[in-house]
Amino acid sequence: MTSEPPTTRPVGAAGPSANYRGSRLVILTLVLVPCLFNAIALFPEVQHITPASNDQVFHYLMIERADEAISSGHNPVDHWLPELELGFPQFHRTGGQVVAQKTST
Repeated sequence: MTSEPPTTRPVGAAGPSANYRGSRLVILTLVLVPCLFNAIALFPEVQHITPASNDQVFHYLMIERADEAISSGHNPVDHWLPELELGFPQFHRTGGQVVAQKTST
């Protein structure tokens, strides 16, 4: 059996640990600073719950108007929605908002 001599470092060599820690700190800083900046800059976007600007606003208005029609004793399927496109009857196409309104109350 032959034993191998232990490997030794030259005297005065710091080894890879000092360089590794420094580069790791730089990389961590380069990742965390933009993340923190974006989190602070975009916080107002998530602070208030608002409907998206796509169809959610449209459907919310139709549900709200159907609720007003039901509350006043009118037909919830045949009401006028004056807030959008100079007003026209919306529920002649679909009645899904009436179902949503009935299940929400």
